[in-house]
Amino acid sequence: MDNIFIFQIRRIGDFFQSIPLINGLYKKNQDGNVPGKIDIAIDESLTDIKRLFNDNIKLHTLEELTSVGNTDPSLDNFNPSLFFNFLDNYRPYISKFLKKYNLAVNLNHDIKTSLFMDFFDDAEKKGFISINKSEKPSDAILRKGAPNYLYNSVKNRSLNKINIVDIFSFIGLGMPAEIKKKYEAFNPEYLNLDKKRIKKIPKSNRKFRICISPGASSIKRVWHPESYARLIELLLKNINSEIVIVGAAGETGIAAEIKKYVPLEIAHMVLDITGKTSPSEIIYLLKDFDLIVSADTGTLHISQVLNVPAVSVFIGNSNFYETGPHLKNSYVIYSKAECYPCLENEPCRYNFGCKRDVNPQDVFHLAEMILDGTKNKAAAKIISGNIKKGNFEAAVCKHIGSIHYFPLVKKEIGKNELASEILKFSWIYVLSDVAVNPDLNRILQYTKKYYKNSKKAAVILISEITFIKSVFENGKKCFARSEGYKGEYFKKFAESVKSLGYNYGYLKLAVDYFIDEAVIPDAGYSEKHKLKILSKAFNDIILLLDTALEILGRL
Repeated sequence: MDNIFIFQIRRIGDFFQSIPLINGLYKKNQDGNVPGKIDIAIDESLTDIKRLFNDNIKLHTLEELTSVGNTDPSLDNFNPSLFFNFLDNYRPYISKFLKKYNLAVNLNHDIKTSLFMDFFDDAEKKGFISINKSEKPSDAILRKGAPNYLYNSVKNRSLNKINIVDIFSFIGLGMPAEIKKKYEAFNPEYLNLDKKRIKKIPKSNRKFRICISPGASSIKRVWHPESYARLIELLLKNINSEIVIVGAAGETGIAAEIKKYVPLEIAHMVLDITGKTSPSEIIYLLKDFDLIVSADTGTLHISQVLNVPAVSVFIGNSNFYETGPHLKNSYVIYSKAECYPCLENEPCRYNFGCKRDVNPQDVFHLAEMILDGTKNKAAAKIISGNIKKGNFEAAVCKHIGSIHYFPLVKKEIGKNELASEILKFSWIYVLSDVAVNPDLNRILQYTKKYYKNSKKAAVILISEITFIKSVFENGKKCFARSEGYKGEYFKKFAESVKSLGYNYGYLKLAVDYFIDEAVIPDAGYSEKHKLKILSKAFNDIILLLDTALEILGRL
């Protein structure tokens, strides 16, 4: 039985995308029937959900952690923001307090949490860890393996095909996430507690309860209010259902806009509780929904761990490969615009055309496919025809040892896109600490089922990747023959390798990963240890390319 500490101080969506990891650690960390203790550092906005987990899992804010020991006069003037001074002055006290932990996991590329990781003297450390006191995160934080992949996937968004739920699990468990209908880490009584305290939507004699969650942290991700209103009209007039609009206090405006466009004769059938629920209340309510239609927002990610299927509208800067719904047979619908997905802080030059690409009728047909099995084939046929004519795509979430998204309509696939699809399976193999061998038969089955002309593209890719692999194999041999780590030689090699990322665009994420993986921290490492780090970087990239070649050869 171990004591585990996890840092996940991001927003509510990121926290709930960490639930499969938390559950996996909880299950793994058991001694007979007695589970180990897990403490989780969370964002201050999530203190309301502390009762979500069983008694062996506790949630704390960073403020609570840094106030530990404030009864000691020497800590009276402690300022949590001065982490560098904190590190120097209070290490003996904090390290003693944290000695009970055997494992510390940091899921955040953040200086404060990375510095905190330095206090866990006796624990195995995973995730983002501080290596010096630079104020620049890229210099101050060590990232190897899955954290390095996460960091570089943000820089190469169009090439990343791995969901962050899996990446979090790779960081903490060394394996893809185990997606469950019911998570053992949850308090079994929580969702049935205090019905007087928690608001309960009045019962209705209607068949399906559908949640609409239109808000998002970025306006780029918010679908047009008129589109949501039209979708609500289609749902209420064609499916025996009731509609509930949910959202945070700052999203009441978008809810009001939606209701303004809903036809008057059905407006009374729409219940708007936007801004009226706390995080714990929305969790309690969501479990009773049959479907959620949403943007890329925290409510979507809560729904997925509560086993509520989703139809998600992904537009603007939201990338469904990164943060799409992870429940099997949930759907995403997204624009085919060349600029999708864009960057959050980049001004839109096309008047948000991606929002117009997604049609309410098509979102409705996806909802039909989830809610009404008798209409599944008819709805699928209609939306398939619309995909062929329109400027949008739809994908379904499937689990092939990890989370994947496949097009609803079999599509033509070019060389670069096929490379990204194949490399995602290869990355699963590379990022796993345990023996997770690719299920080649299932990979081939799905690839042939969902993509056209993959054989011709595969032949070209085999030739290119064979050449690229030889570059890394020869590089590995050269450095292995050297008597020590030659930093100046590696810099030259890294510069030449960068050109591979430019010439073979589908490999830029892999090249960036390799270069960062081979970086030697200034930590007094021996020459032998430096060569070991470099050798692992070469082994990772060669394994990635080898696995891709094996899959492509079978195509």
